[in-house]
Amino acid sequence: MQQARETLRVRLQAKLSHADVDWGLAQSLSDAALEARLFRPAVPRSSHQLAPDFGLVHQELKRVGVTSMLLWEEVLAPSCT
Repeated sequence: MQQARETLRVRLQAKLSHADVDWGLAQSLSDAALEARLFRPAVPRSSHQLAPDFGLVHQELKRVGVTSMLLWEEVLAPSCT
C-alpha cells in the first residue's frame, strides 16, 4: 500500500487525478479505505461473453489442417465482438 500511496503523491502533485482522490484525501484515508477507493471490485462479465467450449476446441485441433489461428477466426473471434 505504501507504493500505491507514493505513486498517488507523485501523480497528484503533478495535478493529475485518479479515482477522484486528491493528495489531501489520500493522506487522510486509512490504507484499507484508500485501497477500496483505488481498487474497486471487478465488474462481472456479461452473459454474452461465455467461455469457449475447450473440449470442442481440443477436438477440432486434432483435425488435419486446423490451426489455433483458424479456430480463433472461425469460432472464437465472432463471440468476442
